[in-house]
Amino acid sequence: MKRLLFILTILLAIGLGSAAETDDVIVIAHPEVDGDAGELRQIYLGKVTRWSDGKTALPVTLEDGDVHKRFLRRYVKKSRSQFTIYWKRALFSGTGSPPRSFESEAEVVAYVAKTKGAVGYVGPETPVENVRILDDTRGQQ
Repeated sequence: MKRLLFILTILLAIGLGSAAETDDVIVIAHPEVDGDAGELRQIYLGKVTRWSDGKTALPVTLEDGDVHKRFLRRYVKKSRSQFTIYWKRALFSGTGSPPRSFESEAEVVAYVAKTKGAVGYVGPETPVENVRILDDTRGQQ
């Protein structure tokens, strides 16, 4: 019995360690964006439509997945369902439109690289070329 408990404890510890590793998100922006990660929540909720330098902010999201959920939890402080409901209400009431969404992280990088004012996010394993990194949570817990 002690041996089984020991094995379960080890497995649980390994599982928790890998969960912490998967909390990584890289926030990217068009190279000309002069903003910072502190503005993200307000931008992704449509409360702010311009970067601090006055240029239009164009947030984009992933349609779904773990990276999307981690980004929302860390930066927007909402669950996936809360974020969806928030934007459905805004759309219905005419107070805003949700950010454009993409199926893949590669599509997010390509869009952000070519679109002035764009900001998005990807997981740590995705190559991020021709963009500015606003925040990189790899290794932070």
